[in-house]
Amino acid sequence: GKVRATNFTTGECAEVYIQPDGVACTALAVDNSKRLMYIGLTSGEVALKHLDSDDSAPAKPLIVSIHARKIGCLSLSPKGDFLVSASNDRTVRLCKTRHIKTMKHAIHTWEFDLSVQSAYFDPILSSPTSRILVTSYNDTVTVLDPVDGTTPLTYSHNNRTGRYVTCFRAIWGLHPESALIGSMDRTLEMIDTSGKGKGATRCLQKTGEGLTAIPAVLAVSYAHKLCASINGSGYACIWKEQS
Repeated sequence: GKVRATNFTTGECAEVYIQPDGVACTALAVDNSKRLMYIGLTSGEVALKHLDSDDSAPAKPLIVSIHARKIGCLSLSPKGDFLVSASNDRTVRLCKTRHIKTMKHAIHTWEFDLSVQSAYFDPILSSPTSRILVTSYNDTVTVLDPVDGTTPLTYSHNNRTGRYVTCFRAIWGLHPESALIGSMDRTLEMIDTSGKGKGATRCLQKTGEGLTAIPAVLAVSYAHKLCASINGSGYACIWKEQS
């Protein structure tokens, strides 16, 4: 497993981390303020790598065991004080980043019926009120509360994409109480995470020539108020929030 970084000024790409023994790197989270990179591995471990370390005499990376199986997603809280991880061992775990080097157990562990594809902190709301958005193979999108460890909101959603479509991963939307996820009927769905709605509310239908396939991969630009989806047909569809 390797992690490579691209310099967009020079156009050069260089290796910043190499994991030996045939263990693949499957998740990544970067704390830019601390210049620290968290790398999820198929072994269920997390490797910590300082981006400013001297490559001529690299220090041995710190390896922390968090899960029993592959880690598919890592996410840092807005202030970088918490790390959440999603794994094929059917759990989501929350750790304090300042204690991750010494602690043996996570602060909170949430168990699911099937593997968990992703878990993301809300980038808009500040910790500790920032919640965690989870997508699981048990056909649910769940909002977790990192303060008390409860499961306040769960929405039913078909997450079975099959072998040839990238797994769905719900992401936080442009507004504090919304989330976005692709759908098997070639639409993009918005989820009301305020708890006041009755479930997933579809906000965008399959309109536009670019939506010719399932929009499995999503991204949001909060600065430009844009939402983008990518599908297997090679199209990227971009929506701009109306003023």
